[in-house]
Order: sequence, then C-alpha cells, then structure tokens
Amino acid sequence: MNPNGNRFRFLLALVALCPLAQVAVAQPPGVQPVFRAQMALANPGVQQGRIVCRLNRLTRWGNQMSRKSGASESLRFEQSERGTAMHYKLSSAERRLAIDALEHELTILHEHLNDGEADEVVRFEQRPGQSLVFEVRSGDNTQQVSGDTVWHLWLHSPELCQRHLAPLCELLGMSMPWTQFTQALESKLYLLADAGQAHDATLWRVWLSELKDDRYAVREAADRQLRSAGTALAPFLRRLDSKQLDAEQRYRLRRIMAEFEPDEGADTVDSTAEWLADDPRVWLVFLGRADVEKRRTAASQLERLLDSSITFDADAAEDVRAGQIAELQARVARAFDRN
Repeated sequence: MNPNGNRFRFLLALVALCPLAQVAVAQPPGVQPVFRAQMALANPGVQQGRIVCRLNRLTRWGNQMSRKSGASESLRFEQSERGTAMHYKLSSAERRLAIDALEHELTILHEHLNDGEADEVVRFEQRPGQSLVFEVRSGDNTQQVSGDTVWHLWLHSPELCQRHLAPLCELLGMSMPWTQFTQALESKLYLLADAGQAHDATLWRVWLSELKDDRYAVREAADRQLRSAGTALAPFLRRLDSKQLDAEQRYRLRRIMAEFEPDEGADTVDSTAEWLADDPRVWLVFLGRADVEKRRTAASQLERLLDSSITFDADAAEDVRAGQIAELQARVARAFDRN
C-alpha cells in the first residue's frame, strides 16, 4: 500500500483528448534478436489492468552480455525471496535502455541521446500497491499520467501511450492491439452506461452498513449480496476509509476483496469494462472527450458514483470545462485518498 495515498493524478493539459487518428509510433530501441527472444520468455500479459511477467515459471535461464558496433547489452536473471527477477541494459551512442521486472513489478527507462545528452526520456513504473506512472520528457516538455491500471493510462492518453509505451511493451513480447482494445473498451463502457447496467452504489452502501448489524443472519445476507456484485464492486471497496469501518466490516471486506485477486486469465474488453464502469476516475477522463453527448453521459455517471451533484456544464466553452474538471479532479482524488 502506498503510504502517501494511492491518488489518481492527471495533468490538466492532457485531459482534452481527440479521437485517435493515425499515430506515429516511436520505433523500438535496437535490441538484438537474441535478447528479444530471451525477454519474451517472460510471456507477459495484462491481468486486472496490471502487466504480469511470468518469470517465476521459468525453469532455466542464463545471463547474456554482448558488445557490438559500439553498443553494449546485458541480460541477467536472479533469484531472491521476491521471486525471479530480470534485468536488461542497453547502452549505445544513440540510447540507453533499462528494464527491470519481477512477476508483478516492472520498470522501464528509455533515454534517447543526442551528443551524449538525453533529449527524450520515457519512464514507466509499476509497483505493487502503488499507482502506475508513465512519463515522457522531451526537452522542456514533460507529460505524465498515473493510474491504478494500464487501462486508466491508455484511456487517458491514448496517443502518448501508443507512440511511446507500446514499442517498449513490444520488447517484452507484448504484441497485443492496445489501441483497438481501448477503443472497444471505451465503447463498451458507454454502452453499459446508456443501458443503465452500471451497478447501484446506493445498495452497496446499505449492504456495507448491514455487515455490522447485531443480527448474524443480516450480516450473512449482506455478505452474500456484496459478493454477488462481482469484480465491479472492487473500485467501490478500495475507496472506503477503513478507519470508518468496525472490525466485523473490515474482516468480511478483506475476505470479499481476496476473491477479486487476478486470476490466470488475460483481461478481455467485457471483463475489464465490468469493473471499470463503477470507477469515477474513468468517467472523469471522459469529461474531456470531444463529443458533447459523451461528456453528458460521463457527468451523469460521475454524479451517480459520487452520490451527489457535480458542477460541470458539458456545453460550456473548453476553458470553462477545464476549470470545472480541475475541481472535480481534486474531489475525486480526495475520494481515493487511502490514508
């Protein structure tokens, strides 16, 4: 758990996004095929929005080092109490690249060099219990976005992710159609909202309260009802302030949350939409969409999820909406403060 609170931080400059067109993709760094092949053995995938490298399933591994045409590369695997770790480094006149991976932890740093100085830096960090961080720095311009999952990142900044993050994931053998997936995911989320299939947080609050009822039968019934909500309940439970819960509620909710641990299956559009539909941070991103009807739907969903009215005019000028979104960002961040 992040001691500073797992807050979802958006840069206001990135909120207003246009529909995707053809996006120029940054080319993957010049990694030799032998190193690509070995890194692909990690067989990474996305589960519950997190990149999972299956390093602990490797039964054999070796260390590699190469010096060729002024470039040096190294790849090593090591065992520790935390599991099998992979460390890759590339250094040449044009770039520096470092990849460090555990099963549920991943750090990628890519620096493009000009006369020995980094003129573009791409950084991705995924650590257990913390927000994912994706940052692109070019000259004096820095773009950063963070969120609980890669889907939060991609929905928020699709062009940035497609250009800079996708090529780095490709190095790990992840050749999934990121853009098509997230476009389909967004469409599915709006379909759920338009069809009124989003879950009722008001009922969840009733059942949550009943978990501390004096009557055992009432507590058991509330427990069953909460479990029946499925993975869509997870964002709601994560937003709860544990200090406001009694011992019985905390005990039962820990057991319920344990059922939402990622399984072995990769994320699908339908399964991902199910548990993102009730995440206010997703609809906060959608307030910045170019389509006014999408903005109206997002505002309606936010009011339902926050269980109160919000100040947002979907028809207002862009600068007015930007100010309203900034205020809502702070409000949603407070709702997700885990301290």
